[in-house]
Amino acid sequence: MKIYEKYLLKLLFSRFGIILFCTSIFGIFQEMSKGELLAMCSFNEMMLILPLTLPMLLFQFLPFIYLGTLILVMNEIYSNNELISFKVIGLSNIKLMRVFFYFSGFMLFFFVFLGILYPATNKFFYKQRNMFGASNVLKVLQPNKMNRIGKYNIFFTDIDENYVLQNVSILAHDNKTSVENRVQKVIYSKNMSFGYNSYGELIAKCDDSKIIKFDFTPFYETNNNKSTEDNILITKNVINNDKMDVLFENFFSTKNSNNLKLKQKYRQTGIITLYNKKEKNRKIHLIKQLEIQGRFVIYWFVILCLTAICCILLKRQTNRIPSKTSMIVVILFGGYISLSRAFFLEPAITANVLILYYLHFIAIFGIFLIKSLINTRTKKVQK
Repeated sequence: MKIYEKYLLKLLFSRFGIILFCTSIFGIFQEMSKGELLAMCSFNEMMLILPLTLPMLLFQFLPFIYLGTLILVMNEIYSNNELISFKVIGLSNIKLMRVFFYFSGFMLFFFVFLGILYPATNKFFYKQRNMFGASNVLKVLQPNKMNRIGKYNIFFTDIDENYVLQNVSILAHDNKTSVENRVQKVIYSKNMSFGYNSYGELIAKCDDSKIIKFDFTPFYETNNNKSTEDNILITKNVINNDKMDVLFENFFSTKNSNNLKLKQKYRQTGIITLYNKKEKNRKIHLIKQLEIQGRFVIYWFVILCLTAICCILLKRQTNRIPSKTSMIVVILFGGYISLSRAFFLEPAITANVLILYYLHFIAIFGIFLIKSLINTRTKKVQK
């Protein structure tokens, strides 16, 4: 390997490491600021499992990390006149581009590594979080008292040495702004214990259960020309279950939609298992395809496109091409490519235009690559 190649690769890896570290710190503080984990875990427990979220976080921010690395290095060698020096000693844009494409190969390997790693770390994170939450809940639960957990009140008569709750009553409140819309749900269960489902999620297993749903309906009565308002408690429905599983997360005030919960389950599924899953429901099938394309396919196009786009910065020369123009083009197209997975992949899958979606990446890659090569050949002819 030649000296200039070692120098550029050293710059790329060092700047990549710095940005990766800063992104990791930002991700940790972002999760801490949400405060959701503190509802289930202590501070020490939260700090113990938070690093497990980093592979998923870095995977999502990988295009921005890579784009920032390329811009930082190319702007550094341009500002220090090193780019001009490379060209003075006879290094063409093609030779310099080759080094950046070498680095893109490392990024592709890193992307594959994170794609394999983060399902396992996600699964372990949620399992540990729920385990800590269950342990903390069992510590504070007291028999023959009304215990408040998240948005539920739980009452039970006894708890044995295996942490099985006896004669459990769970009162669920759905607090609205008006009394008319207030609904209460009560769950009675003879026994309740904790275990795990097939996704590794903690569940409360209830035996001989009954679910009663109430509705508060306004009632107006007129006495002595005065109208008074009262509320009548009406039983809407009663459901009996011999066996019932309740997701432990539901005991807390979480705002996750059903789609988000399903996406989280797929993000905990390994490559082979995910690929072999057969989903007949179209909505679930689209979510599965989104995870497959987002985890295994799209970054091959994104990383190569970002490399080709940033290579435009290599053609900058003093008193020839304004650096601001090239930088604006790189930021605009690079930002679009980096955001494409988050904002444009799902609509492409839903509209069944995935092939066209990937073809437009190939077109962008070809245009920017040819632009850099044409510029190089033109300079050689002028010399």
